[in-house]
Amino acid sequence: SSCHDAWQIAWKSTVHANSYNRLLPDNGANPECLWCHTTGYGKPGGFDPGADGGANFIKEEPNKAAVGCEMCHSVNGGSELRKVMKETKGKFVITEIEKVGYRWDFPNVCKRCHEHPKNPHKKKFDFAAAMKDRDKYIHKAEKMENEHKNGESTTAKNPIKIEDFEIQGGKI
Repeated sequence: SSCHDAWQIAWKSTVHANSYNRLLPDNGANPECLWCHTTGYGKPGGFDPGADGGANFIKEEPNKAAVGCEMCHSVNGGSELRKVMKETKGKFVITEIEKVGYRWDFPNVCKRCHEHPKNPHKKKFDFAAAMKDRDKYIHKAEKMENEHKNGESTTAKNPIKIEDFEIQGGKI
């Protein structure tokens, strides 16, 4: 049980929740695919398919074996984010949570995969259309959009650069 159970339940029925499974069986270990189809691949604490093909992550941390919460809401993984949310009981100031990696530049968050130069899927991404049908792709926004916007967002004004990556020796 967590503060975000309603969002977690809604997310479970989206295409993002099944993004890793869509790679199986052929591309489940392909680093170029894992970069966008999992959470935190190539970063400390992030998804690692390992020798078991990701089975442990699927069992223990299913949100990482998918496009989970932290993929969209954080740049540094979620442990610091979870700490701030727990300490403030969710009543954080936007600038405080941005210091530990929270993102408010949502169009850029989506584009970091959907418009990445190395994305092999050449389908044109339409952020506005995705937001209109967000229940299918992400989760309901409900009150989260403006609930904690007390403070001025740095990431919304200065979007974080879309990360580039290189594959060396089969790893990012």
